[in-house]
Amino acid sequence: MPRISASHLKKMRNSYRHEIARFLAKKATSGFVVTYGELTQQFGGTDRGWGDTLGGIALRCREAEVPLLSVIVVSKATGMPSVDAVLYEDLGLSDPNAIRSEQQRCFDYDWVASPLG
Repeated sequence: MPRISASHLKKMRNSYRHEIARFLAKKATSGFVVTYGELTQQFGGTDRGWGDTLGGIALRCREAEVPLLSVIVVSKATGMPSVDAVLYEDLGLSDPNAIRSEQQRCFDYDWVASPLG
């Protein structure tokens, strides 16, 4: 059963930012994760304020049938996405191994040939 409400999914879709998705695609192409702090330094905001934007990126990736690019955004302390990122569970990534596997898919994917390249 999905944990994210339909209205919150809509909010996430509306929070999508193409420039952030492109930044993440470039990092993934180089095989790097990005911390929430790095996103804040690059784009402003707060380290804990990225949920809806990253959710919007994940939803767009799912719709385009490409790896969920937002999973490369991680906590500096844990090296994993925030425990508050319940959308990943709704999208089938229910444990750390699934997250790591999806991160590897992001690193292996040809983002240069995608619309984000």
